[in-house]
Amino acid sequence: MTLETRYPLGLFRAWSYWQPGLRCLVYPAPAVGDALLPTAAEGSGEGVPRGAGTDDFGGLREYLHTDSPRHIAWKAAAQALETGAALKAKHFLGTAAAEVVFDLDHMPEHLDLEARLSQLTRWVLDADAEGLIYTLHLGHRLVGPAQGTAQRLACLEALALFESPRGS
Repeated sequence: MTLETRYPLGLFRAWSYWQPGLRCLVYPAPAVGDALLPTAAEGSGEGVPRGAGTDDFGGLREYLHTDSPRHIAWKAAAQALETGAALKAKHFLGTAAAEVVFDLDHMPEHLDLEARLSQLTRWVLDADAEGLIYTLHLGHRLVGPAQGTAQRLACLEALALFESPRGS
């Protein structure tokens, strides 16, 4: 940055270069699109479990004859008898205890480094928004497994500071 002045009479120009002592960290721009979070093969201990479970109440759905009588929503059943509506059953969700792993080395080969970092940034933000436990592998650097704000910031910092090995 150049600072200059022509004060007081405008006859002379005084100037100097100025370099502020501030540093900033620029995160990669998140990829645009709807690429799904990577999941590992079922039973491998990695990935995002999806579907039914027995842990957390997920809402009500229509009763199926294969549902356990313990899962019938009895309060809603009383209202259904009065109004003639369909019987409802409680729907439960499983826990999301498995972790998602984001690995730079396992990204598609046709993407350049900047596109890979952008996609990893998108996945980190999406996993954080969903409250998942995730790990980020960047070459020899490993961040996680963890979840929450501290994990998100650590991953974004690692992505911002990533330097490609020479020759790649």
